Amino acid sequence: VQFINLSNGFKNLHIADHVHIGAGCIIDLQGSVYIGERSTISPRVVLLSHQNPGETQKNKLANLYRPKTGATVIGKDCWIGANSVIISGISIQDLVAIGAGSVVNKNIEKSHLAAGNPVRIIKKLYPAP
Repeated sequence: VQFINLSNGFKNLHIADHVHIGAGCIIDLQGSVYIGERSTISPRVVLLSHQNPGETQKNKLANLYRPKTGATVIGKDCWIGANSVIISGISIQDLVAIGAGSVVNKNIEKSHLAAGNPVRIIKKLYPAP
C-alpha cells in the first residue's frame, strides 16, 4: 500500500477491524478516508480524498476546477474490485460490490452491485445479506 499526501500524517486514515487492503493500492490522505468493517479493497485500488489540478503550480485549470478535499467513505462488508478508482467525497454504503476497473464518481446506496467508467448501478443485491 502506498500512502500519498501525508502532510497530516495518518490522522485522516480510519480503518475498522477485519479489513483487507490488497497489494499496490494508493490511499490519498489529504482528507479523511474511512473503511468499514469486513470490507475488501482489492489490488491496485486508488482511494482519493482530494482533487487539485495543480493550484500550487499555477495551473490555469485550477480556476475552472477548484481544488477541494472531501472524505472518502467505504461502508461495512464492501468489496472494491481491482484497479477501481474512488473519487474524493464519495460515500459507498454498506454491502456494496464495485466491479473491477470502475471509476466511482457518485455515491452508491446500500446493497448494490455497481461497475463501469463512470460507475453505474448494475443491480440491487437481494436479499441484503
